[in-house]
Amino acid sequence: MANVFNEHTMLWTVTETGKLSAAEPTASAASLLNPVVGDLIFVPAVVGDNVTIQDGTAAEDAIILKAGASDISPVHKSFRPQGRRITNPDCTVIDGGTLYVYLM
Repeated sequence: MANVFNEHTMLWTVTETGKLSAAEPTASAASLLNPVVGDLIFVPAVVGDNVTIQDGTAAEDAIILKAGASDISPVHKSFRPQGRRITNPDCTVIDGGTLYVYLM
């Protein structure tokens, strides 16, 4: 599976490193260069898995999530009600598992 964006649900499903973008260029695809993240859910595959999303313009870590040392429970992070804007998001690390990025 690759990094997939669903325009109807405003959900990215991330399983690989790489830039987060829409598969098909649409009117809303331009807004994906500066998305506002509402929630993240990271479902690790094994203990200790981690995921890092960088601000692609500044090349700085914007989001880091890590699985626990003793279990693989999902990790949830919410930026609501304001959300968090990340310019040109880039998944630079994902050890395993799946990251769900819910946009506002």
